Amino acid sequence: MPGHSERSEGIETTLHEHRLDASDLDALGRLIGLDRIRIAAATLEVALPSGLMSSRSLAVPLSGDQSTFVAITPDWIQVPYDNFHVLRASVTAAPEGIPVSPIAGRKANSVGPCSWIETENFGPVRSVEIVSYELGDDVTRGEDGPVLLHEIVRYDRALRLRFAGGRALTLSSRHGSILGAIEIRSGEDIGAVRPHARIEIRHILH
Repeated sequence: MPGHSERSEGIETTLHEHRLDASDLDALGRLIGLDRIRIAAATLEVALPSGLMSSRSLAVPLSGDQSTFVAITPDWIQVPYDNFHVLRASVTAAPEGIPVSPIAGRKANSVGPCSWIETENFGPVRSVEIVSYELGDDVTRGEDGPVLLHEIVRYDRALRLRFAGGRALTLSSRHGSILGAIEIRSGEDIGAVRPHARIEIRHILH
């Protein structure tokens, strides 16, 4: 939804809300039930000593012949006083930044060069959680100037895959960064959050 405004106690409040649409959810739903998923990463970066992984494009093959993928990419959204990325999902034969080519004499494709993230012993994907992030801040004229308006951003920031073996894998964007890195963590953490931010599971795909 585009931003909309309302007046509260004499100060204008502007809300900018951006959600995954039906096609994103349909694509993510294709992951449910997949056993031992492998995630191809266009360019995998690892931060030491934390071990945090990030990539600008991810793709999960939907079958052994690697002919179709659920691709996950960041969509940069700019609003007047903030910016953020929503993680979009699509079903495609050509993931962004990840080469896919036929194998001669076989009904299968070769993927790469790229990096691979393996989920051994995780079991099948049981559910995908859509994690919402909401942040509201006053916009002032200068550091100590009067409040001009109150801006709220509310968007789908993270995707959390839960597996039958009890593990979780969380893919999230980094708020306020224009770099478009998809952060990859084993567990439920979505990354750095502001103290006054609101985080909730908005939707669960089973």
